[in-house]
Amino acid sequence: MQNKSYNICLVVGSLGMGGAERSIVELANYLVSLNQNVAVISLSQKEHFFYINNKVQVIEPMHYNKKKLIGSKFILGCKTLVFIRTAIKKLKPDVIYSVALPTFFLLSTIGIFYPIIISIRCNPLNHKLIDPSPLFIKRLVFRRASGIIAQTEFAATQLKKMTNHSNIVVIPNYLRFIEDSEVIKKKHIINVSRFTKEKGHKYLLEAFSLIHKKDWKLILVGDGILRKSLMEYAEQLGISNHVEFIGEKNNVDFYLKQSEIFVFSSISEGFPNALLEAMATPLPCISFDCDAGPSEIICNMENGILVKTKDVISLAEKMSLLMEDEKLREKLMNNSIKVREQFRIDIIADRYFRFLLENLN
Repeated sequence: MQNKSYNICLVVGSLGMGGAERSIVELANYLVSLNQNVAVISLSQKEHFFYINNKVQVIEPMHYNKKKLIGSKFILGCKTLVFIRTAIKKLKPDVIYSVALPTFFLLSTIGIFYPIIISIRCNPLNHKLIDPSPLFIKRLVFRRASGIIAQTEFAATQLKKMTNHSNIVVIPNYLRFIEDSEVIKKKHIINVSRFTKEKGHKYLLEAFSLIHKKDWKLILVGDGILRKSLMEYAEQLGISNHVEFIGEKNNVDFYLKQSEIFVFSSISEGFPNALLEAMATPLPCISFDCDAGPSEIICNMENGILVKTKDVISLAEKMSLLMEDEKLREKLMNNSIKVREQFRIDIIADRYFRFLLENLN
């Protein structure tokens, strides 16, 4: 079945930096390596952050540029709808896989009869934050999808309740390649994520402020709307001299490898990519046991440590434990690196490919 070439259309919000963006690019690169004909429709124009094989056809709109938006949101939405329909009609794909806003995308393709697979990449319980359409609208519109991909078992259960869809599968994210290299270790605790409320930096800063070890630093990699307020909060907590906000980094692996501990403080997740990458580095990891993701990767005290979400005191205690116990750090690292095999891109991407083919007309 895989010897035949299919016309596969992948849809994403942009080709800039982000987990969904990277997953689409890596899937596209994998599919063209299997001699599939792949087109990526990006709903906005951004500088391409990840490498895209030149065999992948990239289609982007001219009406949506971050530096110069033309028209109101309504006009922009209408232009995007027309752009989607025009691009798909020209491509005539055998199957479509979209990680863009599912309700809008499915509404945009009414009357276009190609099999569509959608992926919900956030916690379904928080889906209304990015897709405010009423539940009954979602249930009606989601019927148009041939299948739905959830990233965790928790998400799949919630999606079944939310949509009543009969064809929902769980396929996690794949792990990008992490090169082994020798880096001098520093007494750093690191977190990699956007500075948004759901990433829980507030609790991480509070926990770090309870630990009185002046030779350790907290390194925060990322950027976002809360950066300034978090820097001010670190100042209020009296830890600003021991916390470094270093911004977004292309070479995040370097900062991971030179750190001793990774802390994942998200209070809500779709799939914890940053946690998975830290475990594969490998680093001993501590994570809030938020409702989706971490508990499906971490076996507590075997390949990582789970802490009750928002429990600042317990988080501080576990951070102190790992700071002091080198043997425990080594044990967790030796076990966590096994995720490299479990989430290999060829294994996971092949599951995506097979599910797409299973839903061909």
